[in-house]
Amino acid sequence: SNVLRVIVINDVHLAASPPMGCTERYTEDIKNMLTEARNYARANDAQMTVFTGDFFHSKRGTPPGLIRWAMELLQDWPGRRLAIVGNHDQSYRGLASIPDQPIGLLFQEGSLEWLQEDVVTDLGDVLVQWSGANYFPEIDHDPANFSLARLPDVRWAVKVAHGTIVPPRKPFPYHTVPMDTIDTTGMDLCLYGHPHYDVGINEVNGTTFACL
Repeated sequence: SNVLRVIVINDVHLAASPPMGCTERYTEDIKNMLTEARNYARANDAQMTVFTGDFFHSKRGTPPGLIRWAMELLQDWPGRRLAIVGNHDQSYRGLASIPDQPIGLLFQEGSLEWLQEDVVTDLGDVLVQWSGANYFPEIDHDPANFSLARLPDVRWAVKVAHGTIVPPRKPFPYHTVPMDTIDTTGMDLCLYGHPHYDVGINEVNGTTFACL
């Protein structure tokens, strides 16, 4: 079968206390959402789950118990679990800080796999290339940060990104990356997080962009 069973989860923002403007049920709601996603992955025999950044909300002060809870949940999650990092996953030291951050512990323990270099997976005899665009402060300044170099023999080439990608010709008063400015040569699909709103599914220059 050529049906790929992949779950994509954007911007979890797991935290021990509610971020500004959120209800007191925030932590419970996020835990329930993750548990429901894990159960859905089980029930549907998911081959892969992709997290598009900002798994944790706080750069420091995340209680060990909450990290352990996430670790145990993910280790009981079916299929391969790829993740990139967002702005909330790192300190002022950027990507170099990841080993010291909560998400770094998930990587070290094998609960998540950090998509730093391109990875090719064989999902039901279909070769899929996964190419990450991990967040750094200037990522939205250059559309080239969201391109990929397609590898030979892959059926699908997928970009996984954390950036402010927006539909064509949609103006914003800050740095954004309109989809039609990205060189999508060789790219079939771009899965991304960071905007925090439903950008939807957009077909641009033969590539599908999805942020839901």
